[in-house]
Amino acid sequence: MDELFRASLKIEPYQVECAYCGEQFEVMIDCSIEQQSYIEDCAVCCQAMQFSVSIEPNIEPSAQDSVKIQVQIKSLEE
Repeated sequence: MDELFRASLKIEPYQVECAYCGEQFEVMIDCSIEQQSYIEDCAVCCQAMQFSVSIEPNIEPSAQDSVKIQVQIKSLEE
């Protein structure tokens, strides 16, 4: 993805672990939306998972990132 385009949309890559197979994969998080909930399939086993995402400003002076991303993932069976 073009870096300038991604920066204008405030989209950040984020590593997650599948709730089913345990494999790690990368998702793209839209940091312009503070609270979001959506369903996305695992890139490895294709099982659907519920993502709950929270975006907060990063106020730590030594922080390289301008936002803190918190992601909770659960299987749809829970």
